[in-house]
Amino acid sequence: GYMKVRASVGSTGSTNFSADQALTRFIFGNDSEYNGIYGGIINAYGNPALKWQNVMKYNVGLDMSVWREIITLNFDAYLERTENLFHILHGEYGFFGQQRYRSPFAL
Repeated sequence: GYMKVRASVGSTGSTNFSADQALTRFIFGNDSEYNGIYGGIINAYGNPALKWQNVMKYNVGLDMSVWREIITLNFDAYLERTENLFHILHGEYGFFGQQRYRSPFAL
């Protein structure tokens, strides 16, 4: 028979948003006049707290056989932790058609 112990750990990251969504964006034009002064209007609110979503994965396993490899046993334990999880909010901030991202667990 034999016995083999396995273990692994890994990390992946992702962004599901464009790079400029952390910035508040304005539209400037000559139709944005107030009291003789030209200015801009807010096109989209930014979220400077945006971060990469990070997933840590852990795995431990045991392979074993006994009695001339007639009986085999396989065991696996797996854990996945996600940090900075984000989701899309539509229209919550009064900008319909714009997407805002934030953690669903943030207060």
